[in-house]
Amino acid sequence: MREPKPDEVYVNVDERTGIATYHIANALPSTIKGLVCEDCGEPFIVINANCSYDEQKAAYKHEQKHILQDDFHSAATADELEKERH
Repeated sequence: MREPKPDEVYVNVDERTGIATYHIANALPSTIKGLVCEDCGEPFIVINANCSYDEQKAAYKHEQKHILQDDFHSAATADELEKERH
């Protein structure tokens, strides 16, 4: 994965929950619209820069749901969680 440019890194604070997420637009394989991981306990969302704007918005909302539903602490695998969410 290439290093992000400074203007590709964003911070979002959900006004409803107060949860801050850091996200970055990056080139990912076409089958991956976005993903979420933790860095030092903070959620970090990666969005595929090759997707359309609408796909990026949908991917961001999807990844936020993983954060809000505390999927990091689930015993389920990522594949199981994706099946459950779709």
